[in-house]
Amino acid sequence: MPEATLHVVDRPRLRTNIWDYERVKKYPPYQLLEPLQLDGGGWLSKAVIKNVGRVGRHVIRSGTAKRGFALEFPNRIVPPATLRMKPAGTVADYCGPFDALFVAGGGMITDTFSWGLIQRSALVRTFAAQGKPIVFTGQQIGPFESRHSRHLTAKTLRVATYVGVREPTASLDYARTLGARRYELMGDDSCGFSVDLKDAAQRLKKRGLEAGQFFAVNVRVGDYAAEHATHLNRIAELVGMLTERTGLPALVVPVALGGQKSDIISGYSLRKAVGDHVLVLDDEDLTAKTVKGVMGLAHGAVGVSYHFCTFALTQGIPAVCIHDGAYYGQKGDGIAAFWGDSRLSLPLPGLDASAASELVDSVWKDASLRVALSKRSREAEIHWKQVYANRVVPALQGIDVAATPSVARDEVVSKPRPTLPS
Repeated sequence: MPEATLHVVDRPRLRTNIWDYERVKKYPPYQLLEPLQLDGGGWLSKAVIKNVGRVGRHVIRSGTAKRGFALEFPNRIVPPATLRMKPAGTVADYCGPFDALFVAGGGMITDTFSWGLIQRSALVRTFAAQGKPIVFTGQQIGPFESRHSRHLTAKTLRVATYVGVREPTASLDYARTLGARRYELMGDDSCGFSVDLKDAAQRLKKRGLEAGQFFAVNVRVGDYAAEHATHLNRIAELVGMLTERTGLPALVVPVALGGQKSDIISGYSLRKAVGDHVLVLDDEDLTAKTVKGVMGLAHGAVGVSYHFCTFALTQGIPAVCIHDGAYYGQKGDGIAAFWGDSRLSLPLPGLDASAASELVDSVWKDASLRVALSKRSREAEIHWKQVYANRVVPALQGIDVAATPSVARDEVVSKPRPTLPS
C-alpha cells in the first residue's frame, strides 16, 4: 500500500526501529477514563446510574470488574465512541482522522489483560461506527475466565472486516463461536519477519558461540505469568540437565525486553540458578530480525515465550514450549497443533526434569521432525504472505473479502502428548 501512511500507537519503553521508515508516524497512546471514576477528570453516565442495578446483578454473576460496566451493554448504556480519554477528547475524536484500523498480531484479546481488552473493544467498535475497515492479523483469542469478557470479545470481533488467527485450536474455535464475520487461520505475523543471520552470527561470536553449537532458552516471569516464578528451579534443573546431556551451552534469548516482565531479568535469574553454562543475550540494540536470526542458528530451543518458539520453528529449528496457566497453556497447545507435533508443548506442573530433558533432547535429535518443520515453515510463510496480499490489504482498502475455509483442529495434531512421570 504505497499510498498509505501508517500511524502506530506509541507506548512507554517501546523499543523498535520502525520509526526509521518514512511513512510510519508515531501516534500518542490511548487510555480510557474509567466510566465510574468520579475523580481525576472522570465522568459518570446518567445511563449507568439508571441501569446500575441491572448491570450490577450481571456483573456479580459474571465476575466483571466495575470498569466493565459501560461496555457490557454498548449503545444502550454508553456508546464506546463517547467514552472520554486521556489526556482529552473522546474515542470518536481519537479515531476520527484515520481511514482504517489495523490490529497487529499478539495475545491481547483475553481477560488476562481485561482493561486492555475493554480499551481495544472501544477502539474497534468506534471505527466500526464510523464505517471504517477493521483488520486483525495473527491473533490469539482467549482464554476467558468471565462471560463478560467473552461477550465483549464477540461484540468486538463481529464488527471486524477480517480476523486472522495464529493457531488452529482455541483461537479458531473462539472465532467460530463468537460469530466473527470473516475469520481464517493465517499463522503468526512473525512468518513475515526478515532474518539477519550475519548480525546474529556476530553477536554469537562475541560470546564464543557458533551456529549449531548452543541451544536457546527463554524464561518469562511477570504479572501475567506469575505461575512461572514457582517453576524457576524446575526450569533451571531442566536446563542444567540439557547442558549435561547435549554437551552444549545454553543461551537465553529474550523477546520481551522492557519492564518487570523482561526476559533478560528472568534470564539472569536462570543463570544464577544453573551456573556459567548459561549465557544471556542482553545487547541493548536487539531487533526482531536479529533475535530471529539467533534462533535460526541454535541447535534447538526450549522456553516459555510464544514468539521465542515461533522464531525457531519458522526456520526449521525444533522448539519445545514449556508453560503453566491457561494463558500460556493455550499458546503451547497452539504451537503443537500448528506445527503438527504434540511433543512441542510441555506443561510445567508436576514436570520431572530428568524425563523432560530426555524428551526435549529426543525432539532436537529427531531428523524427520526437522525435515517436517522445514517443509511446514515454507508452507506457513507462503500462506501468510498470500493471506496478507489477498485478504489483509484488500480489507484495509475497504474491499469485502471472503475468507477460505480453515483447517479444523481435529486435522492438525498428529501425535498424542506423551505422558511423563511426575
